[in-house]
Amino acid sequence: MDLLGSPLWLAGPPAVLLLALALDAVVGDMRPVFRFVPHPVVAIGGLIDRLDRRLNRPQRSDADRRLRGALSVGIVVAVA
Repeated sequence: MDLLGSPLWLAGPPAVLLLALALDAVVGDMRPVFRFVPHPVVAIGGLIDRLDRRLNRPQRSDADRRLRGALSVGIVVAVA
């Protein structure tokens, strides 16, 4: 079913927000899962840190660092 045919779309953003809050109240932080698999925010932060350490070196030119920064953004967006 597409998004426009969904009853949540017809109810609007408040219904989606209430559903998200209810789901968070029931499921919570899922700490047992995150002991084995990193939280998505932690994983993306780690990726950004690795890309920054590897690609953003002070001895590189500003143009090279900008290009590498754009590459990093592309990689993070693609992974997300």
